[in-house]
Amino acid sequence: AAIASKNGYKNDYNLFVKSLEAYRGLGKYKEALELITTKENSSFMDSTLVSSIRNEINTLSRSKTITAGYSFDFVNAGNNKIQQLAFMEYSTKIKSTIALLRLNYARRFAQNGLQIESDVYSLFKNRSYLYLNAGYGFNSNVFPVLRGGFEYTYPVFKTVEATLGGRYMKFQNLPVYMLTGQLLKYHNSW
Repeated sequence: AAIASKNGYKNDYNLFVKSLEAYRGLGKYKEALELITTKENSSFMDSTLVSSIRNEINTLSRSKTITAGYSFDFVNAGNNKIQQLAFMEYSTKIKSTIALLRLNYARRFAQNGLQIESDVYSLFKNRSYLYLNAGYGFNSNVFPVLRGGFEYTYPVFKTVEATLGGRYMKFQNLPVYMLTGQLLKYHNSW
């Protein structure tokens, strides 16, 4: 309501946003995109929230995507060098499962590293999902030689989720095992 009054929108804006969020949550991306492109809703496109939801729905509606990314950090370790990370990723969606294949490159503390990894997300009807990860680092001190992980996320109540999982990483000859878990409480949509 605050966003609507600040931008001079009628209550139609709030109903429009709630409709988009409902379509997104139900996985009805085609209906959401049709709602976005109607003439009577064109005035809402200047909203940052609507733009963000539209971009997310556009991404979710695609069955195959290619993504690239790059980031850098400045670390004061005596040499003030830029620490870099870049990736290229291909993802495909088949029914309720998303599979990703990613190639990572890093330049950290004067060392280069290359890693290939794969993620799989499988969504189940009860709103739970399973995450699987496997990766291999090529001749590198930057990435682990081997890595793997899994995490099962499941709803406990309407606004509470719990996760349980594990991670494995092997750096040269040193294996690392981790048990992971979270309890998440959702208060409101942002």
